[in-house]
Amino acid sequence: MGMFKDYQDLKKQSKAIGANHDAGASFADMNAKMASLNASMAAQTSALTAAPGDAVAGQVSIVSVGPPAGSMTGSVLVAVDVLVLVPGRPPVPASATLSVPPTAVHRVQPGVSLPARIGLADPTAFFVDWS
Repeated sequence: MGMFKDYQDLKKQSKAIGANHDAGASFADMNAKMASLNASMAAQTSALTAAPGDAVAGQVSIVSVGPPAGSMTGSVLVAVDVLVLVPGRPPVPASATLSVPPTAVHRVQPGVSLPARIGLADPTAFFVDWS
């Protein structure tokens, strides 16, 4: 008898949660986050694959770090705000979602400078060199 009562309670709780949940808003939020992640990854890929004359070695100085946003192929996804530092140019603020190898997560902290490959045409497109 107790099992059926628990089942009924669970069913009522499920209906209450479902009544207050807007699936469309959740999917819209998820799609916005995915679009942002795709744009960030595309910028990093363009900096990594740029011709030698279109990208230079520089550094990114981490200003702030967000909570981990998940993982992809074993790497942790972390949202960061950085200052992109290219020799001979003024610093450029940028935001990105970095794919951080598990062995380098400890390096992603405010105030830390990381070596990066930076696009000359678009300095907000950079790829962190974790090696």
